[in-house]
Amino acid sequence: MKKKRKKKNKSIKVFLILIFILLVIFYIYKTSTINKTVDTPSEKEKTEKEKINSFKDVSNYKEENLNRYEAYKEKNKDLDYETIVTYVNIGLDYDFYGYIGDTDMSKGNLIIVNKYNKLSSDYEPEDLEEISSEYFIS
Repeated sequence: MKKKRKKKNKSIKVFLILIFILLVIFYIYKTSTINKTVDTPSEKEKTEKEKINSFKDVSNYKEENLNRYEAYKEKNKDLDYETIVTYVNIGLDYDFYGYIGDTDMSKGNLIIVNKYNKLSSDYEPEDLEEISSEYFIS
């Protein structure tokens, strides 16, 4: 009877030791998994940083246009980053004649007037001259 009881006690001890070892292994696995997920950025964050860096590497990149660059890239996936930055900077991401602003007059004669940059309605050049009637055709 004592032998059976000893054998039973020994098998219970072995079973408890195995359970303890499994719990320790499980705990170590869980804590290492938690640390990995906290320390390493997600794939989405990595690709987002890579996209931003791809735009920043272009020589004529403008920080204030980043959202427009990303939106235009989503619509035109086949274009490279340099082309995206260039097109957005000149306004091709807007509808045709959809975004027209006043031109910068602070540079004197060095102004750009086109379909995206207009002269203000009260603009009047300072050096206007009247044309002689001999140049007119009636």
